[in-house]
Amino acid sequence: EMNRNCPPHGEIDIIALDTDEMVFIAVKTAYKTNPNILAEKITQNKLNRLGHAIQAYQQDMEQIDSFRIDSMAVFLKKNKPMIQHFKGIHLD
Repeated sequence: EMNRNCPPHGEIDIIALDTDEMVFIAVKTAYKTNPNILAEKITQNKLNRLGHAIQAYQQDMEQIDSFRIDSMAVFLKKNKPMIQHFKGIHLD
């Protein structure tokens, strides 16, 4: 699922399943930003909002036994995108 809206906390960019584990992913995309600093644009504030959105999502869905939080930085270059995937982000 993509772009799940969880008012008033914002949205969850991607919700995926990795084997038996639910994965909530924050994505930051840029065209002109230096790709070496793009991952830094996923701020603690964004991750905190994501944590609240996940709690709201869990209230709407049946029990989620296991989940993790990932982030992805996508730099759109002319020839091919560069993607950095960071697994297991902690909110605290």
